[in-house]
Amino acid sequence: MKRSLAIVLALLMLLGLFAGCSSNKGSSDAAETKTETKTEEKKEETKKESVSSGAKKEDQAKKEETKKEEKKEEAAPVVDAPTKITAFMQEAGQTFPDPFSHIDDWLTKEIAAIANIEFTELIVPAYTDTETKFNLMMAGGDIPDYIHRAHRPDMRRYGEEGAFADITDIIRSSDILSPLYTDVQISVMKDSSGAIHVLDTLPINDDYSALFVREDLLEKAGYTGDLVTVDDYLAAMRAVKAWDPNAIVYTCRALAYQQWFLTQPFNVANTCGWAWYPERDAYCNNWEGDNIVKSLEFARTLYKEKLIDPEFMTNNGDDVNQKRLKENCLIWAQNRGGIVARMEMIAADGQSDARMIPHPMPIAEGVGIDAYRTSPNLYGGHCIAFNAKCDQEKFDACVRLVETLLSDEVYILTCYGREGVEFEWNSAGNPTPLFPAAKEATYKSWLGYAYTYNTAENMNFNSTIAIYANAGLSDDEKAAYADKFVTAFDKIQDEYLCSLDYSPTIFLEAAPDEINNMVAECNEYQMSMYAKCMLGEISLEDFVAQKDETVAKYQAVTDYYKEKIDEVKAKYDLTYSK
Repeated sequence: MKRSLAIVLALLMLLGLFAGCSSNKGSSDAAETKTETKTEEKKEETKKESVSSGAKKEDQAKKEETKKEEKKEEAAPVVDAPTKITAFMQEAGQTFPDPFSHIDDWLTKEIAAIANIEFTELIVPAYTDTETKFNLMMAGGDIPDYIHRAHRPDMRRYGEEGAFADITDIIRSSDILSPLYTDVQISVMKDSSGAIHVLDTLPINDDYSALFVREDLLEKAGYTGDLVTVDDYLAAMRAVKAWDPNAIVYTCRALAYQQWFLTQPFNVANTCGWAWYPERDAYCNNWEGDNIVKSLEFARTLYKEKLIDPEFMTNNGDDVNQKRLKENCLIWAQNRGGIVARMEMIAADGQSDARMIPHPMPIAEGVGIDAYRTSPNLYGGHCIAFNAKCDQEKFDACVRLVETLLSDEVYILTCYGREGVEFEWNSAGNPTPLFPAAKEATYKSWLGYAYTYNTAENMNFNSTIAIYANAGLSDDEKAAYADKFVTAFDKIQDEYLCSLDYSPTIFLEAAPDEINNMVAECNEYQMSMYAKCMLGEISLEDFVAQKDETVAKYQAVTDYYKEKIDEVKAKYDLTYSK
């Protein structure tokens, strides 16, 4: 039996050997078909196993993801409900649509959502009513949690009297606030108790008083020269006057506003009073030296040749705007932020050919260059405070609101608006207004006071909106005009915004009544004498004879400010490098 089994096994092995040799030489068609079938069956089985395995893995992954999400939800902190606060805020004379609700506006709601707050009351008086309503509110003792005003002396007085919370530690501990305020700014914000009760908004230096020239009028008058020197401007003004004898080539509001074209080309800050002159490193009466005489010679020429509005001494704001608009006014002396409203006025009047371009102030030879420059501000024009009776939750909410207003996200919102609604980014990466939403939302800067109010970006964008809103211009004309306008601004900005240290006058406290009374008396006299000499009621020789006597008469004011300025320069280590 064993032998028979061994023989059978030997035969099987031998057959296997032959089969192996045959396979190496090439199998039959049937063998190949059988092999391929088995191979395909194996692949299909492998595929099925893979699909099955993949499905199982996918199911497992979904289960794991679900578990993770469940764990995440369990671990995620519960977001607190918005903190309810009340607020008093100040706008800055913007034009709001009618009807309009500050508390229900999209921008207010967006900022509140970011800060995780809810305004249960938001008081925003009309600009002209702000001071009255603020004082009544404070006198009544019903103080909101959050207060924003543009009048720093009042805010600081109420802070010292205990109406506002001490925020000294917040400035240093906040990751948002601490990098923005220097040691000097923090020191100056402290009151007599050594605490900070009022947070000054950030200084914005991009706005300045400039000259805006109607280049379309120069073209019509055939003037093709440069506008660099004082003589260049005189030649241009004469050309426009020759083209239109009735043109009011330049106008202003008496000698109180928009009059700087008369004085600044001669390094005189104003027609009267005192000013800080960095080049001299001194606080001087504007009548010191001979520059005021050169200014008057120029002013007398303008008046004699009717290159300035003969009625300038009696003008109010509306008079100036209408004469500029209707009487071929070549030179508009205006601040950079304020020119936007005048450009809108031109567009609304249908003057599609008007081209208002900013130009640098001409500076006469040998008079210096510092008076017309804008030195850095210590802080912005607005300030905020929190009610001293706020509980911790409301106090923290007020802090979040301030930090939100200083965020990049809100910078975009208050400067340009919502992407896809008020603006879009063009191919060059610049914001482009979308109409009509951009025009309807120009008021949005009212909540940007903390960081974006009158920045170069904000003013350039608003001027672009004003240009694009002119229905009489083609798309190409709008683009070319806006580009030229903004480029001109950027070109002259460094000339106006010099790299001085803080002007020491920023740090001065209110002068005593005796000094203030002398200043008021001197201002009135000097303005009157300048006007009389300009109009030819007294001679230039008579003016010169009284000029130095006037400076000497009020020397006590100059001495007072010299002493105070020396003190603050030493205290804050202020310097000026030419």
